[in-house]
Amino acid sequence: MRKFLFFCTLFIVLPAISQKHVYSRWSGTLEVGNNIIESDLMDTRTTVFDRLSHPSFGATLDYGIFPFLTVGMAYNNHYLQAKNSTDFFTTQLQQAYPYVEINVLNLLMGNKPTRFGVWLQVGYGVAGYTFANITDPNKINYFPGHSTLYYLNTPGGMAFVTNYGITLDYNISRSVSVGLKVERFEYSKDNLEGITQFNWAGVTNDVVNSALIQLRYKFGSPDKKQVRDCTLIEYFKRK
Repeated sequence: MRKFLFFCTLFIVLPAISQKHVYSRWSGTLEVGNNIIESDLMDTRTTVFDRLSHPSFGATLDYGIFPFLTVGMAYNNHYLQAKNSTDFFTTQLQQAYPYVEINVLNLLMGNKPTRFGVWLQVGYGVAGYTFANITDPNKINYFPGHSTLYYLNTPGGMAFVTNYGITLDYNISRSVSVGLKVERFEYSKDNLEGITQFNWAGVTNDVVNSALIQLRYKFGSPDKKQVRDCTLIEYFKRK
């Protein structure tokens, strides 16, 4: 809870102390891609069709503090699946979290303009999920090492989530950019599968990894230059 309150405070305080330049600061994204879950039931499927059967999508809204620093709010939805020779599960996962992003390329480039950005992201928030467990019809309630699979007696659950990410961003114009984002989500629970035997009460908590294509629109552009597109020297010379 303290981490969540910390990120919420950053989201409120940092925009308030940013300089009031002639730049636009707000932007938003739509994202779509794929995910893989690191859980107690390892996914043994390898075909492209299997991978496409559990998509991820989401949206973000962020505010540029400085050319190298933004704060934002993200929402995303992941359809999780895993299957081995005996069992299969699917879970719908939704989560929301405030985050902070740093453009390390902007810091390294100084006053040299570039269309690219390399953004490192960290966030913390809450996740909600619902289960839909299905076993092999030829081996009902069977799993190696267990006489019976016991499903959790709830339709889903909630957990805190810590987010880490990196985005390679390319500016097509003042108004639009595209990016490739890779994210890792670590949860405070170990029951995303919804199966009792796999709930180790925090011993081996579940993790979701995702790869997304991102489309960003910069509000206020092209009339004003977006603060995230400025060089450091350009920005601070005009304060």
